Amino acid sequence: MKNLFVLLFVTIFVNHLFAQKISDFNKPNFENKHFETTGTKSVNSLLDNYDVKFYKIEVDVTNTSKTINSGIGTMYAQVVNNPLNTILLELINSLTVDSVLVNGVNKTFTHTNDEITINLSPSIALGDFFTTKVYYHGTSSGSGIGNGNSFSWGAQITWTLSESYHAKDWFPCKQVLSDKADSVQVFITCPNTLKAGSNGLLTNIVPIAGNKLRYEWKSNYPINYYLPSFSVSDYQEYNIYAHPAGITDSILIQNYLYSNSGYLPYFKAEIDNTPLFIELLSEKYGMYPFKNEKYGHCVAPIGGGMEHQT
Repeated sequence: MKNLFVLLFVTIFVNHLFAQKISDFNKPNFENKHFETTGTKSVNSLLDNYDVKFYKIEVDVTNTSKTINSGIGTMYAQVVNNPLNTILLELINSLTVDSVLVNGVNKTFTHTNDEITINLSPSIALGDFFTTKVYYHGTSSGSGIGNGNSFSWGAQITWTLSESYHAKDWFPCKQVLSDKADSVQVFITCPNTLKAGSNGLLTNIVPIAGNKLRYEWKSNYPINYYLPSFSVSDYQEYNIYAHPAGITDSILIQNYLYSNSGYLPYFKAEIDNTPLFIELLSEKYGMYPFKNEKYGHCVAPIGGGMEHQT
């Protein structure tokens, strides 16, 4: 209950802090997308046959459309039910799968009903580990990835919002809440005039041919399928630090904000309150659980806030 209170408090704070003017989003469209994320989901029993250990998500995107120019979804997992003859992953049909590798070997597959079914021969033994790599591209028809404008601040943004069953709208995954990955990497390639934010810590920025940069993010905390994320825009970066009692190091508060020269001055006083919230809540309800990485904000015109873990 304490952790739930903390989550609700932080979410409410973020909603207040970065609420956009009504002109920044189409209200009926936003509400439709909100309703799309509710409801129940039937789980294919083939998803019970393996336990996810790690995701690496690589996408090449811009801030002007939902198109994934190229994507690579890597999953490391362990067989937990009988020898594995078939691997099932979830990915929306509107994204095109180019090829699938299992342990480095090309495999035949089908892609229907938002599911990738990979045929194995020979099978993978119970208890063994395996790696899948899916190469894909296209423009997703799902609401798990969005693109829009902040008309108030003159920004164009592409973002993901995977809750509750929309991670498959932008990367191949297993959408089962009881199966957390132990860690995740998210690599976003975008034009070099933009910044790309994601989970965990930014470990590297790599120049890529064609005037692009690859932002390489890594989080070492267990994470559910709907929490990996990215947001791309011509952000400005503003960083501050929290100093909760009981730890010798500080906690990074990393803010990717609209680049409009008036944005930071307008919100700075509220952003600068974030360390006080983290310090107070850590004192009253327990240490911020991701203290070794960061507490981050990426601004997007979604008319609210979404907690994406770090």
